[in-house]
Amino acid sequence: MKIVQKYGGSSLADEECLRRVAARIQRDAQDGNVLVVVSAQGKTTDALTEKYRQVSSEFPSRESDALLVCGELASSALLAATLRSIGVDAVSLHGGQVPILADGPFGNAVIQRINTKKIRKAWRRGQVVVVPGFQGVDREGSFMTLGRGGSDTSAVALAAALRADRCMIFTDVDGVYSVDPRRFPEAVRFPSVNTATMVSLAENGAKVLHPKAAMLALEHDVPLEILTSFADREGTMVSLRSPERIGITVKPVSEEISAVTVIFDLPPNGKTLFLLTEAMSYFDGIPYYTGSALQVTLPTQHADDLIRAFHGILYPVE
Repeated sequence: MKIVQKYGGSSLADEECLRRVAARIQRDAQDGNVLVVVSAQGKTTDALTEKYRQVSSEFPSRESDALLVCGELASSALLAATLRSIGVDAVSLHGGQVPILADGPFGNAVIQRINTKKIRKAWRRGQVVVVPGFQGVDREGSFMTLGRGGSDTSAVALAAALRADRCMIFTDVDGVYSVDPRRFPEAVRFPSVNTATMVSLAENGAKVLHPKAAMLALEHDVPLEILTSFADREGTMVSLRSPERIGITVKPVSEEISAVTVIFDLPPNGKTLFLLTEAMSYFDGIPYYTGSALQVTLPTQHADDLIRAFHGILYPVE
C-alpha cells in the first residue's frame, strides 16, 4: 500500500507534537510505504514574510521564495530526525531533490511535473520519505512557492503522481463538517463527502482543505481522508464515489461584508427553500441562488446569526 500523509503547522508545533506525529507514522508504516508532506511550524511563514519585508519591497520574488521555503525545510528535517530517534528509517527530500518541477510566478507557482524515482528508491530501501510542502523548483533549480495552502496541494499532487492508495490530510479538526466546528458546536461531521462538494466548500471559505488541492483531487480522482493528528479517531473520506452533502460556509468579501453560502447536494425542495428564504428575511442581506448554492452577502456582524438560522433548518435537533 502507498500512503501519503500531510501534517499542518499546528500538528508539528513543538517536540510533543512531533513525537505524536512520528508515533502515528511509525504505526502506519507497518501497512505500507509512507510519504509525509509537512507544513512550516506554527506562524513561521508569517514571521519569515515579515523579516523579508523589513529589507525589501520586492515581494514576491526569487529571493523571498528562497526564504519562505525554509519553514517547511525545517519541519521536514525535524520530523525525519524525530522518526529516526524512535527507530524509523526516514529521509527528507526537498522540492529540488525529489524533484517537484514548478512554473509560473514566484509566490504562486503551479506544479508541472513530479519525478517519483527517488521516492520509490527510498521506499525500496524501507524508508519513510518526508517532503516539505508548499514548494517546487523551476528549470534553473530556484525554489518556487505554491501560494498559501500549498502544502495541501503538494500532498495531493504527490499522491496523484505516486498513484497512492490513501492521501491523509491531518489538520486541527477531525473531518469535514456541515459548518465550521471551531465556531459552531452544533456542526455535524460527515463520515464521507463527494469531492465535487469538497471543491465547492473549499472555494467558498471552508478552511479544512485548500481549494487548489480539492480541485486537484477532483481532476485526478485522488481519494482523500481528512482527519486530526490530535486524537486517534476516524475522519471524513472524500472521493468521487462518496455522497454529496449540504454544507454552510462563510467567506469575507471586505472588512465589513461577508458571504454566507449554502452548498446543496441536490436542488432543495420547495419547503426547504421557503424556510431558508424566510430565515434570510430577518437579515439585511442580498441573496443569490444558482440551483446548487444559495449565497447571501450581508454585514459580517450578522453572518453568524444567519448561519445558525440556516443550520437549524437544514440540520434540526431531534
